[in-house]
Amino acid sequence: MGNAKDGSSTGLHHDYHDNLYVLLRGVKQFRLFTPADIFKMYTKVHPNGRINYEGFETEADGSEPGALQSLELDIRKTNAEKEFASCRTCNKRKRR
Repeated sequence: MGNAKDGSSTGLHHDYHDNLYVLLRGVKQFRLFTPADIFKMYTKVHPNGRINYEGFETEADGSEPGALQSLELDIRKTNAEKEFASCRTCNKRKRR
C-alpha cells in the first residue's frame, strides 16, 4: 500500500479466507496463480497447507524453526532450577 509517483506493488503472497478488496482511486492489477503452480514459485507447502516463501521459513504451525525445542529446554531449565532451590532450602532446615 502506498502513494508513490510510479505506483506501488505488493510482492507475491497469499491471503487467508475470504477477502474484500476496495480500490478508492487508481488502478490495481492482480495476477492470480492456480494452486498447481505452487511448486514453480520458490515455495514450500507443509502437509497442513501452510505456505512458506523462500527466505521466510516457519514450522507448519507458523512458529519459527526450533521454537518448540527452545521452549521445551526453557521449561526443563526452569523446573531444574526450582528443584535445586527447594533442595537447598530442605538441606538448610536439616542442618539446624
